Amino acid sequence: MSEITPILITSPCQRSGSTLLVRLLNSTSNTLIYGENAANDISFLVNQLTHKKLFLMHDKNQRDLLLKSMLEGNVNQWIPDLLPKVDDYLESMEKAFLMHIQFFQDYAKKENRSVWGIKQPGWTGGNINVLKSCLPNSKVVYIYRDMEACVKSAKGIQMINNFDEARMFLQEYLQSYNTVMQLPDSDNLLKISFSDLVKEPKKTISKIAAFTGAQDIDEEIMKIKVNTYFGDARSPQSNDGYISPSELSEEEINLIKEAKDKMINNSL
Repeated sequence: MSEITPILITSPCQRSGSTLLVRLLNSTSNTLIYGENAANDISFLVNQLTHKKLFLMHDKNQRDLLLKSMLEGNVNQWIPDLLPKVDDYLESMEKAFLMHIQFFQDYAKKENRSVWGIKQPGWTGGNINVLKSCLPNSKVVYIYRDMEACVKSAKGIQMINNFDEARMFLQEYLQSYNTVMQLPDSDNLLKISFSDLVKEPKKTISKIAAFTGAQDIDEEIMKIKVNTYFGDARSPQSNDGYISPSELSEEEINLIKEAKDKMINNSL
């Protein structure tokens, strides 16, 4: 899959700024970043291929011998899991999966967008490693935001409605943040602070552009707040595409303090 070159955009959790980053990149004339449905497709295919390789390669010889024996006429044996030769089977699967992933790249090029990618909040360091093992020419942009701001935003949009949901939200944040922050810096991984993007937009956007290859990002996008659908497409409703964050309870504030103590390389 070395010819496929997506930008993989992720974050510790939803409400971290990943959609703002997509809006900035898609404001250019040469970039098309797809959303979470496309990301789910690609992640599923990569994970399925990785799983099949791990599952089948450890007993490949036995499976191939079983097939050979059966083809030679020995059908009086237990063969409920018969497959073609394992190498041929995996090669066919990889080609089929590659064809669908290639479609996203080809479609972007058809629209004259040479830079393309996907975004999915919540990927962990392990998820990123699996994706990059199958898509070695991919690049990853990881945008992270202060926990408190994420929880306030999630409460505002009713993504968090009680204490248990807040606790689960923060657990998922930590699982992503702590594993990604341990990944070594490289030319194919860019870690971006949401606060830097807000406080120093020109400098941060320039860094994003240089890393992704996106040309002429429209910085005016930063002035327009959009964090939900317009109208009644989703609950709660919004007439202008923005729902304000909600204040936190004392319990939630304490929960966030406990979670921050578990962060590694806490630069927030």
